[in-house]
Amino acid sequence: MDGTCDGRCDGGDNAELYVQYVSEETDQYRHFCGQALLFTAALWLVRSQATVGVDEYMKAMIPHPSTRS
Repeated sequence: MDGTCDGRCDGGDNAELYVQYVSEETDQYRHFCGQALLFTAALWLVRSQATVGVDEYMKAMIPHPSTRS
C-alpha cells in the first residue's frame, strides 16, 4: 500500500492508514520532546554555572596583575 486512499478503502486500509499516521505523529512528538529536554538541560547548565566550582569562579573574578591597564 502506498499510503493513499482513492475512495475504495475498506476498513483494513483505513486502519493501516491511521496506524501509519499515528506512528509518524508519535515519532515527531518524541523528537520534539527530546529537543525540548536537551535545550532545557543546556540552558540550565549555562545559567546555573553548575560546572564551575568556587575556586574556578574566584580565579576568574580576581584579575591577574598583568591584565591591568
